[in-house]
Amino acid sequence: MEVYSIEYSYKDPNAFLSASADSEIHLWNLKNRKVISSYRGARGVIYKLNWHPTNPKMFASGGTDG
Repeated sequence: MEVYSIEYSYKDPNAFLSASADSEIHLWNLKNRKVISSYRGARGVIYKLNWHPTNPKMFASGGTDG
């Protein structure tokens, strides 16, 4: 599976998001190399992720579904 975006958390050095061609976003724990949560809602490839600048529990994604 192709991964198009990885964004590390500014709040937690052990957390990062990944987005891929399967339209899923995964929240990872870097320390134990496991997925903490998965998010699905896009209908196309997700190319970009960004954490919210002040709320570490929010992020935005952008892809081919508009």
